[in-house]
Amino acid sequence: MIYSRALGDALRHALEADPRVVLLGEDILDPYGGAFKVTRGLSTDFPTRVRATPLSEAAIAGISAGLALAGFRPIAEIMFGDFLGLCFDQVVNHITKYGPMYNGGATCPVVIRTPSGGGRGYGPTHSQSLEKHFLGVPNLRVVAASLWHDSARLFEDFLAGDAPVLHIEHKLLYPLEVGTKGNGAGLATIAEDGSDGALPTVSIRLVPREDCSLTVVAYGYQAEVARRVLERLAIERELFAELLVPAQLSSIDWGPVERPGGRGNRSRQATRLPVSEP
Repeated sequence: MIYSRALGDALRHALEADPRVVLLGEDILDPYGGAFKVTRGLSTDFPTRVRATPLSEAAIAGISAGLALAGFRPIAEIMFGDFLGLCFDQVVNHITKYGPMYNGGATCPVVIRTPSGGGRGYGPTHSQSLEKHFLGVPNLRVVAASLWHDSARLFEDFLAGDAPVLHIEHKLLYPLEVGTKGNGAGLATIAEDGSDGALPTVSIRLVPREDCSLTVVAYGYQAEVARRVLERLAIERELFAELLVPAQLSSIDWGPVERPGGRGNRSRQATRLPVSEP
């Protein structure tokens, strides 16, 4: 199954499981089904809970905040991540503040999902990755989609809590098959790592962990690019590495990254580089 369909199924499951869930966004109704067809079919089956909005990202965020304060579980789509700037004030000064301001007496569990990144020919104002600007916002979970994280499981986790979530979806993931394992020959070992209660960090490697010479950490579509490079290095140069793919970027679980390991059980020196999606 390709990622866009898996994500659409995750949203369908959320609508079926909880009558408080509502979907909001621009052009998400059938027959169009959203710019990347993620919501196709959902407005037909849930006509009162999948609602098209005006072309105003600030309004989408503000309406979602009001719905969340009223007890609903809104999942809002911002058609392109570049326009997160237009709802930045709503997110930073309102949605993420209500819980701490009222000491838990009010919660605002808004989930915002948005396509990001380049590679699709949309030009300079529709191809950016702006998640870096949200990583330091208190009480906001920033989560990146990948081919190895179960979308349904992630959204179940989002909707089970009261913290607002920004879910980043790189555009180049949409047509790719989920759960990709190496070159199709079953070479890669897929495992999950993480602290209790944290979203899983996926470990991808061709050999046992103790035989890996280094660890590479990447998220979203970057992780797929890194996987292809590391597989070539393993096959052509016999240089084996472990690829760690975190789901949650903020606050990130550093345990899987900084844990002891590597060849001969030597401790790895973790070097943190400020990177974002291409």
